[in-house]
Amino acid sequence: MALDIKRVGGTSLQVENATGHWVIFTLDELRSHSALLSAGSVEGTPALPEKDAELFVWSAFAAARGYAVEHGLIAGG
Repeated sequence: MALDIKRVGGTSLQVENATGHWVIFTLDELRSHSALLSAGSVEGTPALPEKDAELFVWSAFAAARGYAVEHGLIAGG
């Protein structure tokens, strides 16, 4: 799944997939190992089926967290 990650403001990252669906994570959420991830946080139309949205939000979180660590936005660990 190809994902495009970009900064939104100074404290958030937006992750978008090839179908134009996206989710935004704050840096605080990416620092947290207990962030509440919800398929309902996926934006875009038409809505993704529940299972696809769930898979997307988890993969988007992992990609955004890796990006944030790699670019020094949050500490790794």
